[in-house]
Amino acid sequence: MLKNKFSLAIIAAFMLFVSSCVKDNLDTPPIPTLPIGEVYTISELITKTGTQFVDTASVYGTVTADEASGNLYKTIYIEDATGALNVRMTATSGMRVGDYIRVYLPGTVLSKYGGMHQLDQVHPDNNIVILANAKDIEPELVTMADFANNSVPVAKLIRLEDVQFNTGDLGLPYAELDGYGQRTLEDCDGNSVIVRTSNYASFAKHIIPSGKGSIVAIASKYNTTWQLLVRNTLEINMTGERCGGEEPPTGDVIFSETFETGQGDFTLENPIMNAPVTYIWTHDASYKYMKASAYVSGANYLSEGWLISPAINLSGENDATLTFEHAIGPAAQMGIDKKYFTLWFSTNYTTGNPNDATWTQVTIPNFGTTAWGFVSTTVTVPSAMNNASVRFAYKYTSTNSESATWEIKNVVVKQ
Repeated sequence: MLKNKFSLAIIAAFMLFVSSCVKDNLDTPPIPTLPIGEVYTISELITKTGTQFVDTASVYGTVTADEASGNLYKTIYIEDATGALNVRMTATSGMRVGDYIRVYLPGTVLSKYGGMHQLDQVHPDNNIVILANAKDIEPELVTMADFANNSVPVAKLIRLEDVQFNTGDLGLPYAELDGYGQRTLEDCDGNSVIVRTSNYASFAKHIIPSGKGSIVAIASKYNTTWQLLVRNTLEINMTGERCGGEEPPTGDVIFSETFETGQGDFTLENPIMNAPVTYIWTHDASYKYMKASAYVSGANYLSEGWLISPAINLSGENDATLTFEHAIGPAAQMGIDKKYFTLWFSTNYTTGNPNDATWTQVTIPNFGTTAWGFVSTTVTVPSAMNNASVRFAYKYTSTNSESATWEIKNVVVKQ
């Protein structure tokens, strides 16, 4: 009995010793105190482009776009009553739309990329303090005409109504498997803007809607090109009737090419090429399309150039359709004879000079009326080519007295 009492006494003493060595409250990581300093509005801040901030200063704003969907990476957008701003961070963050934050400016840099202001080198922990949550900002209602007039505030959360995706994009996902997707949004007057989506976005593989309606997005800009950045597809509501009662095309996409990164699997052949013309068809890396031109330094040159698709297998008796966007220019050449821009199909072309193969010409129904204004056009593949391996080609020609530029993008074949 004494042994048991002695053991209990030892245990009790040990527990008392341990408890005396343990603090009532665990240590918590120190929370950095970020001084406020001079306070800038966003509109005041963006006047300081090229500044690397050293002095104590801050800017306040509400997060309007975050990284949650994967469409943005190490990037958020913020707004206040005076403007909006792209904030690029040194690491990913847990900030969410509706967070009201203060950005501590020392160590950050205000720069301009592609014509758009951005606050760079922002550390999510060392430069940002979240002050409140669920302070969502209502998008500003704008029109396509506002984009044409450059009257949309850059980096702003906006809403467009009575818009639809271009016919040529219907049936496509928001983004390509290996890169950004660029889909054309338009109104019923033919005004358009690009919707740009990362292939890392959670909705990248979703098929774009075929109706007409509204969209909420960030109005981004790269040089002179407006680009909408979608936060999530719940903010895209397009179930209404399309412009003019147009029926959306049906069928499965069996081939597509956006020319985002180059000519893709297309082949370039130049049976006629006169100096100083060094190319006919080429990829425009800045604007993501293929273009043909034989106009050099104010002079026209005789030429013939072909942009030829890879072989596409058409199965069954269903008529296939080819849809693409194209534009011609400059303005002085809008009245040029359209015989210089033609579309052809072949079942026996393989390689080499396309004039050695048999081709069937298909009329291009729509060239638009504005220089450099892209328009969508759809043609039906000749029915005689069903159940065949088919190639199509854009043939560009010019003379010593007449030439213009032809641009092609967003090519889709459906069956």
